[in-house]
Amino acid sequence: MSKPFVNKGFVFDIDSDLLPIYRLNPFDNRFVKYKEGVRVNTSNVDNSVAEHITKKPFVYTANGRQAIDEALKRINLDRADCVTILTSTGNKYISACVTNQISMHCSWSRIIENNTKAIFVNHEFGVPYHGVDELKRFGLPIIEDCCYSYASSTIDNKIGQIGDFVIYSFAKYFPMQMGGVLAGNSVAGGHLVDDETLHYLRTSLAVFHNDIELISDKRRENHRKLSLVLKDIGIVDRFKFISKNDGVPGVFMFKAPEVWNLVELKEFMWSCGIHCSVFYGEHSFFIPVHQNIDDIAIEYFYKCLKLFSKKNDDII
Repeated sequence: MSKPFVNKGFVFDIDSDLLPIYRLNPFDNRFVKYKEGVRVNTSNVDNSVAEHITKKPFVYTANGRQAIDEALKRINLDRADCVTILTSTGNKYISACVTNQISMHCSWSRIIENNTKAIFVNHEFGVPYHGVDELKRFGLPIIEDCCYSYASSTIDNKIGQIGDFVIYSFAKYFPMQMGGVLAGNSVAGGHLVDDETLHYLRTSLAVFHNDIELISDKRRENHRKLSLVLKDIGIVDRFKFISKNDGVPGVFMFKAPEVWNLVELKEFMWSCGIHCSVFYGEHSFFIPVHQNIDDIAIEYFYKCLKLFSKKNDDII
C-alpha cells in the first residue's frame, strides 16, 4: 500500500479502519438503536403502510428475503416446478437474494417454461417493469419484487398493483437495518416477526414513513446531480428519472467507458469506502444515490471515479 495522499481535500490510500462508509442503503450509525420506550399508535402506522401499498392486506417480515420465501410457500411449489424471473431491463443480472430463495423451492428461468408455475417480476432498482398486467394472460401467480421500489408506484406505471403477492423492503428505502412486507389480496394471518421486532418496525416507520415524498425528491435530486457531474469523465446514467412514472432511483447506475475494467473499478471504489457493484451482463455499474448522500459525498464519488479514470489512462 502506498502512503496516504490528499487530493482536492479528500484523503486517499488510507487504512481500512479510517475509511468513510457510503452504503447502498440509507442506514447509518445514527440509527443503530431505536427508542424502545416510545409509544406508537399502531393503527396509524399500519394504516399508513396499507395506504401506501394500495390498501392490500399485508404482514410484516424481517426482510425482503423472508417475504419472498413466504410468497413462494403460499403458492405451494414442487421441486419440479419453475419460477420465471422477468426484470425491468431484461439483463441477465439477478441478485442472489432472489435466486437463492427461489432455489430453496424449485428451479428458476428467465423465460416462460412448460413447467413455469409462477412469474416473479423484479422492478429493478426503483425502475418499473412495464406490462405486468399483460402477464395475467398466462393464468399464473405473479410475485412483484418491489424491494427497491417502495416509492416508485403511480397510477400509470402500476408497480405493486397487479401482483398476487408484492414484496417490499424497508431497509432499501429508510435508514432501517431490517424490515419487509408481504402484501396481497390473499395474504392473511399474523405478522411474521416477534413482538420486539414488530415494535422496532412500527417505531421506526412512525418516524420515517411520513417523509416518503421528501425522500423520493432527494433521491431524484441526487440522481440528477450525479448525472450532471459525472458526464465530465464519460459516464452516462443508465436510467432516466424524468417523471414520477419513471420511479424513484434505488441506486445511481451508469454506463462506464468501454476501456474501464469494472471488476477493478469495484475493488477501487470499495477501497475508498463506497459500496457498489457491477451490473453484470452489461458494461454498467452502480453506486449509492439515497437520501443521506449529500453534496460532499457526490463530490467524493466524482473524485474517486476521476482518479480511477486517470489510473486507466482514460482522461476524458
